[in-house]
Amino acid sequence: MLKNLKLRKVDIIIILSIVLILFMGVLIGLKLNKFSKSPVKADVKIALQVFIRNAVLTQAKNPIVKNTQSYVTIRNVPYSKLTVIDSIAIRKSVVIPVPSQGKPASVVDDISLPFQYDIVVTLTDKAKLTDDGYVAGGNKIKIGTPIVLEGFNYRLNGIISAVEMLDENNNVITNPNNLNTAK
Repeated sequence: MLKNLKLRKVDIIIILSIVLILFMGVLIGLKLNKFSKSPVKADVKIALQVFIRNAVLTQAKNPIVKNTQSYVTIRNVPYSKLTVIDSIAIRKSVVIPVPSQGKPASVVDDISLPFQYDIVVTLTDKAKLTDDGYVAGGNKIKIGTPIVLEGFNYRLNGIISAVEMLDENNNVITNPNNLNTAK
């Protein structure tokens, strides 16, 4: 029955294409390609600071409370609940020159923006340390990454403004290259 089977050039091209696609799939599945992710050096604990600009708060009370959980969305992808280890709301201010008081300028609350605050929130999470930086939940955690914090009565957009590695006592590790906790 196979003796009467005649293959045309198109049939051969299709068969070779399918074999090539299957071969590439196996290589990618085995992670033998040169585009694989950076190897994980260690599992670490990180603190990430989120800067939220121009949050409108009419109650003059920071809605993000220390030692609570905040649900995080990174780059429009839902991630997880993270623990808030610090949160500061700073009312918008303006610099006014006052040379008569012996100093060049003074900082006062901006009365033209009575309900606008900048909020700095520090969260803690577990991440993987790679050559590219920290990776948490498949997301690279880097300064400038857009992030959304959501709680019971707030949903605020911000950006990551700092990322630091912590030890088990929540102290900052200044040089992650000298890490002895690789697993």
